[in-house]
Amino acid sequence: MIVPGTKDVVPGEHREHTTVTVFCGGGVSRPLASAADISDVLAHEPDAFVWLDVVGADAQDFALIQEEFGMHPLAIEDAINSHQRPKIEAYGETWFAVVYAATRHDEELALHEVAIFIGRRLAVTIRSEPAYSIVEFRRRWSHQRAPGRIDGGAFLHTLLDTIVDGFTPIGEAFEDHVERLEAALLGEEARTREVLLEIFAMKKNLATFRRAVVPLRDILTPIMRGDLVLFSGEADELPYYRDVYDHVALVSEQLDAARDLINNARDTHIALASNRQNEVSKQLTIVATIFLPLTFVNGVFRTELRLFGRAYHERAVVLVARRRQRGRGLGRTRRVFPLQALVLGR
Repeated sequence: MIVPGTKDVVPGEHREHTTVTVFCGGGVSRPLASAADISDVLAHEPDAFVWLDVVGADAQDFALIQEEFGMHPLAIEDAINSHQRPKIEAYGETWFAVVYAATRHDEELALHEVAIFIGRRLAVTIRSEPAYSIVEFRRRWSHQRAPGRIDGGAFLHTLLDTIVDGFTPIGEAFEDHVERLEAALLGEEARTREVLLEIFAMKKNLATFRRAVVPLRDILTPIMRGDLVLFSGEADELPYYRDVYDHVALVSEQLDAARDLINNARDTHIALASNRQNEVSKQLTIVATIFLPLTFVNGVFRTELRLFGRAYHERAVVLVARRRQRGRGLGRTRRVFPLQALVLGR
C-alpha cells in the first residue's frame, strides 16, 4: 500500500533527517548509505538488526517504510496523524507504539512525540518536531546488557528506559519549584500576584507532563502480562520491563505529590489573602465602633439644637410684631429678643 500523496517519490533516497544503522553480533554496527537497501540486509544477513531513524517524517518516508517493512496500513495511518495518545498495538509480527519524551529548559516543559515500529530484527523511530535527542539512547544501546542478543524487545526496552529516566529529574524539579513557590508566598507579599500566576502555569505543566507519564503504564502492562509476546521468547526479558514500570510508578507518585503541593500552595495563597482581608475588616470595624456613636450623638443633638433655635427665632418675631401692633414699647422685648427687635424696629 502506498500512502496517499506519495506520487513522484523516489523511495530510499537518503536525506539528512534520515539515518539507517545496521547492528550485527558482538556489538558491531555500521551505517547504511541508502534506506532502500534495508530489505536486502534483512534478507541476506540473518543476524543483522536494522534501525531506521527519521526526524519530521513526510510522505516520502512513510512510503519507504511501507515498501521496505510492509507495515500495517492502520499503523502507518496512526504514524502519519501525529499527536496520538501513548499506546502500543500488535500487528502480526510487528508492534506499533507511540510514546512521549519530555524535556524541561528554563522551567518550560516540552513534549516530544516518538512513533515506534518494532519487529524482531527491525526498528523504526519517527521523531516529530521538536525532535527528542537520542544521544543518550545511542550510548545505552551501544553498551546494552547483552550485546550478543539484539532484537526488537531489547531495543524497545532501552528506548523506554531512556525516556522514563529522563522523567525523574523533571519530577524532582517540579517538587523543588513548588517548595520555592510556597516560600515566596509566605515571605514576600509584593510577589503574591506573580507567584499566583506561576502556580497556574505550573498546574498546566503538571497536567501536560502527566499525560505523557501515566499512559506508559498501559504500554508496559500488556508486555508484562504476556498479552504481547516478546520477540526473543525469553522470559528473562520481563524483569527489565518491570524495572521500567517501577520507574514510571515512581514518577507518577512524584507527580501526585507535586500536584498536592501545588494545590496546597494555592490554598495557602487563598488563606493568606483571606487573613489579610479579615485584618483590614477588623481595623475598619474598630474605627467604625469608635466614630459611629460620636456621629450619632452629633447628628441627633445638632438637629435638635437647629430645630430649637428656629422655633425660638420664629416665636420671638411673632411676639415683637404683636407688641408693635398693640402700640407697646419694645424696651422689655429688646432685652429678651434683642436681634429680632432690632430687625423689626427698623
